[in-house]
Amino acid sequence: MVISSIYIFCLIQELRQNLLGKKITRILLSEDKKDVLFLTQDKKERNAFLFCSHPDFFRIEILDEKEIQSPDAYASLRKDFAPTNLFKQAEFSLIQKIEQMNFDRIVKIFCIKRTEEIELVLELTGRNSNLILKRFKDNVILNCLKKIDPQKSRYRQIEVGLKYKPPPPHKKKNPFELEKEGFFKLLKKEKENDILFFLINNFNGIDLNLAKTISFDSSIKFESKIKDLTSELKRFLWENFFKKIKEISNYKISPQIILDKNKNPISLSLFDLPFVPDQKKIRFSKLNLAIKKFFFLKIEKEKLKEQKKYLSTIIQKNISKLKKREKNLKKDLKEAENYELYKKFGGLLLFYKNQIKKGKEKIILKDIFEEGQREVEIKLNPILSPLRNAQAYFKKYKKLKGGLKIIKKRKEKTRKEVLILEKLLFDLNKKEKLSELEDIKNVFLKSGLIRKKEKIKKKKKKKTPYSPREFLTSDGLKVLVGKNNKENDYLTFHLAKSYDLWFHAQDVSGSHVILKKQNKDKSPSKSSITETAKIAAYFSRAKKSSKAPVIFTLIKYVKKPKGAKPGLVFVQKEKTIIVSPSLPLSPSPLVQRGPGGEDRK
Repeated sequence: MVISSIYIFCLIQELRQNLLGKKITRILLSEDKKDVLFLTQDKKERNAFLFCSHPDFFRIEILDEKEIQSPDAYASLRKDFAPTNLFKQAEFSLIQKIEQMNFDRIVKIFCIKRTEEIELVLELTGRNSNLILKRFKDNVILNCLKKIDPQKSRYRQIEVGLKYKPPPPHKKKNPFELEKEGFFKLLKKEKENDILFFLINNFNGIDLNLAKTISFDSSIKFESKIKDLTSELKRFLWENFFKKIKEISNYKISPQIILDKNKNPISLSLFDLPFVPDQKKIRFSKLNLAIKKFFFLKIEKEKLKEQKKYLSTIIQKNISKLKKREKNLKKDLKEAENYELYKKFGGLLLFYKNQIKKGKEKIILKDIFEEGQREVEIKLNPILSPLRNAQAYFKKYKKLKGGLKIIKKRKEKTRKEVLILEKLLFDLNKKEKLSELEDIKNVFLKSGLIRKKEKIKKKKKKKTPYSPREFLTSDGLKVLVGKNNKENDYLTFHLAKSYDLWFHAQDVSGSHVILKKQNKDKSPSKSSITETAKIAAYFSRAKKSSKAPVIFTLIKYVKKPKGAKPGLVFVQKEKTIIVSPSLPLSPSPLVQRGPGGEDRK
């Protein structure tokens, strides 16, 4: 994770400097619906701020007027933006206040539109990052970027008309509220841990770079255990911890990007890191500039990796085709070089034609064209006469004799094409910039490996129109339930693996129910099978029965008769279990890894 609570705290200062008092004039949404761009202006200037909810690149950026007006506007994002009505209520509202919520990775932007007071809530919480527009007076949600229903989180739901509830709070300490006595109590409690773990694990917002800075300034080695520190070193640790937090609170920071040995961005730092060589740093005057550059480089690297993979796949696929062709040509060449043999076979068949009976598949004849007259075996087409077989061999002789030069040329040309593509693959793997891929792309266009209008990007997966119900068993196994006959077929014959379990209420109509295994060899527990059977009984005509029989078997034993209607199947090797129809206590909490049931990256 890059954007911590402390980065948000520092970025708030810059957001206020650039956005307070400005009017939101336009709202744009990216094509992938992960980014929202707010254009703002006052009498003096225009600018914008970007909210990105991408699970790996979640962030807030401030864009200046030049970036908005340039011909390549938003080019750094490498995305297409279009106007949206998603947050229409916020258009033409005036930004009055910008705050951080509970020292969390959440920014609240308070706006006024005529007499209406609204708030934009920007949650930068990893894979659950979200943008929510709500009324200020009653906290009712007016719109949101991502909806969260009970199946995704038991802790809170995000839907239009519901009251806004923030994500579950952090258990870590707020470093701005900690006093000396509390710090030393934590040191005593965490004495078995090393210094970096202590700082990162106990204080909200402190990342590895900040922990290393505090440790370095205190003359403490990064791998040192707390129990090995002297009283003096513990005092130094507190003093430097307090000093850094105070500098952050006064916005006395020196933002920089840290690079690896290949000049790739690996992290951000709020302070200069004296233990990192200068060639591995890029310094900035503002945190926003550092964030923009960091993510631009990260996204460039991701795009480069994606396109290199795409181009590499095309090259390897064509090399494989050419090598297969080369192998076949080698075989053809070997046969063509023996063209005189087929002439001999034709001559022998003509010489012995009166002694050969039609219908044979092969014959052994004495070779009259050699002194020793050794015996040779000749294959025959049983449906042809000896004369026609001879003519066929003469025809093959002429074809191979004439084609020998052509086969040699094709083999040589194929070998050259393989070498060209292998060199191209070698050159591709050395490229380190997106712009450097243009030459390779031009070679692809000229050779016809890709079409002119084809974009070099990852193929989008086709969206399925189906959204089956989802539950979890007490063992954590996923249970999928079809909503209609077509979805039943989709679940059973497309989504499920051959080793998953299939359930259905016996002798009554109902949903196809799939119990997903964790892996092929691990069988689900009896409790998971019983719970799934109860769900299958619940979603059937036997729902109101006190007891209902349910059959189950492996997916590989479920077949669909030819021409059968959707949902109709034939089942083999099934077992029967008697259960009471019911559902689990709650739907599947698909994203539950953090406190209160919400994943926090």
